[in-house]
Amino acid sequence: MTPIVLVPGLLCSAEVFAPQVAALWPFGPVTIASTLDCKTVPEMAAAVLATAPPRFALAGISMGGYICFEIMRQAPERVIKLALLDTSARSDTPEQITQRRALVAQTRTGDFEARLSQASSAILHPKHQKVSALREVNVRMAVTVGVDGFERQVEAVIPRIDSRPSLPAISIPTRVLVGDRDPLTPPDQAEEMAAAIPDTRLVVAPECGHASTLEQPEAVTRALIEWITGCVEDVQRIGVNANGPDRSNAAPTWRTRRTWRLNRMMPFLSLAERPLSPLVARRLSFRPRPGPEIQTGSRPGRRLYPPFSRSAERIAKAAISAAVAKSTPKIHQRPESPAPARRLSTVTELAQMIPQVSAPASTAAAIVNSSLRR
Repeated sequence: MTPIVLVPGLLCSAEVFAPQVAALWPFGPVTIASTLDCKTVPEMAAAVLATAPPRFALAGISMGGYICFEIMRQAPERVIKLALLDTSARSDTPEQITQRRALVAQTRTGDFEARLSQASSAILHPKHQKVSALREVNVRMAVTVGVDGFERQVEAVIPRIDSRPSLPAISIPTRVLVGDRDPLTPPDQAEEMAAAIPDTRLVVAPECGHASTLEQPEAVTRALIEWITGCVEDVQRIGVNANGPDRSNAAPTWRTRRTWRLNRMMPFLSLAERPLSPLVARRLSFRPRPGPEIQTGSRPGRRLYPPFSRSAERIAKAAISAAVAKSTPKIHQRPESPAPARRLSTVTELAQMIPQVSAPASTAAAIVNSSLRR
């Protein structure tokens, strides 16, 4: 398991990563760093390193990305993986410095919560600017940081150095994520970082502004789990809605062929009520189909890949036995001396056994035979 350290952004508390913590926790202990007490970015980086594990995966959003760059300069050997969310490697321009200090002055002289509610709406995607829940979260985090903490953070990030010259030295796996409508750190700056870091992947979150972890929590969580594990299957295992890349035109692999063969057996297995334990069903990649209707899963032009696995053969025989026990009235009696068991090589041979059992199984046999002739 890989320890994970998350660094919040400007005017953000630990709540900025609330949608991601529960999903990342199965892959390693998660720590959310504090950025409230230090006066410079190097001090913030040193404070994070002081409380972080010896080796860890590092992710930061907005100002947290600035701190991540400084951590990579101070202790690159301790960072296993790096994720940069809605951030930039550039230093502030004079215009940005003026805007930052003007916002601090406005919060000092006016209603702190009202000013920050207005400012936080401006950094969101246009579709999310009227979502009250997002405004409430941003205001709640801002109140946690406070006016003094906000001013301290602003004065800390203004003199930071330009991190672009040090980007090619980052040799660890890196994920760069940005919202497609981020007004503060637009996608072209994310593309700039992704092009400079050797081992990196760029993710653009759709319909998303600067607060990606809150605006598009599922997209960010999916990207972070793929980043921490390097495997899309782990995203699907924890229940995140992760479709992954489009493989509709890809050549079938061994796993897809095996799963397709097993799905072809589903019609008559459903008639026999499939006496399978959940563990066996998971190990064989079975996916129960809803409803009483019979589905063959056949598709024109798809060829059968015989033979069945031995596990599938055993399940089929168990299903046939269950169908015999449950069918009333029985059409044929069981033979006194059953034929010796042998391995089934095709669906046709299995279908030929079913008419000797029961009327419902005969229906399944007809369906299987008709699907094979397509």
